[in-house]
Amino acid sequence: MDFIQADSLTYLEQFENISNIVTGIPDMTEINLNEKDYISFLENICSLIFSKTKGYVIFIQTDRKKNGIIDKSYLLTNFAYKHNFKMMWHKIALLRDVGKIDIYRPTYCHILCYSKNLKPGKATPDVIDGGKKSYKNATPSKACQLAIDFVKSMKTRKYGSYDVIDPFSGSGTIPKYCYQVGLTSLGVDLKQPQAFLHSR
Repeated sequence: MDFIQADSLTYLEQFENISNIVTGIPDMTEINLNEKDYISFLENICSLIFSKTKGYVIFIQTDRKKNGIIDKSYLLTNFAYKHNFKMMWHKIALLRDVGKIDIYRPTYCHILCYSKNLKPGKATPDVIDGGKKSYKNATPSKACQLAIDFVKSMKTRKYGSYDVIDPFSGSGTIPKYCYQVGLTSLGVDLKQPQAFLHSR
């Protein structure tokens, strides 16, 4: 498990081929953008990710409540189709108990898997317990586990040094779990996360 402290977009542009990307793109509140600029930000990131990745792209994303719902699964799927990526599967990870309410965010997150020409793998539950977070906007632990276990099970061709790249690694949940299951991984973020400081 490696970590690069860098701007994610600048760093990804250096790659020609990436095996798999598993990540959660930052929410608009984390980067202080209005809705219109945030959607442009999402599209720019997705264009770069889809143009560089040869295997699977998996996003773990929570929608945003703002004068209605900003539906990230809709947006990301549209961006994927523009790059000839098809949706392999779509899971819902619950972030609250059934029946609970959050006035700011939906109480679930999407786990969205795309590929150009690979297979969706065996059937798994469509709705799961998301698990715990290490902080408010961190990747839910069980959602991370589902995504990484899928990548490991599919045994995709490896390009370069890494099975998985997480270009927005945050607290390091995704690369840390890759390390636990024997996948090579690279986390990229502007700040060094605690998971990398205490992993070895």
